[in-house]
This record gives sequence, structure tokens and C-alpha cells, in this order.
Amino acid sequence: EVVVSSRLRDGEKIDMTIVSRCFEGKDDLERAAFFWPVFEPVPKSELIYMTFFLLLTPEEAADYFTEKEEG
Repeated sequence: EVVVSSRLRDGEKIDMTIVSRCFEGKDDLERAAFFWPVFEPVPKSELIYMTFFLLLTPEEAADYFTEKEEG
């Protein structure tokens, strides 16, 4: 199961959060290796708008969003 959420910021920049169990036990480089191939068919002229990615396990997401709500 994968949960993807995105947010459009000023300047048409896109922030994305991807939550998946496939990230468990993986470091940032390994997570990116799972993530970026999905966007291979997307033209680079479009990828420039995708400026922030948060790749989290479900547990990390629960902690991250709890902290943001409390802070």
C-alpha cells in the first residue's frame, strides 16, 4: 500500500509526501531508488516543478505528522 499526497505551493512548485512500507529498513538513497523510476517518463521540463519529496514509512509518517500538529 502506498499513500501519496501533494501540495501546490507558490510558483507552481509541488511538494509530495509518499508513505509506504517498501521504505522500511532503507536509507534515503535506497528510498530514492524506489521512487524516481516512477517519474522516468515525465519530461524534465515538468519535473522541475516537483521540488520537495518526503519518503516515509507508515510509522515515520505517524511520528512526523504528530510532531507537526503539536508544534
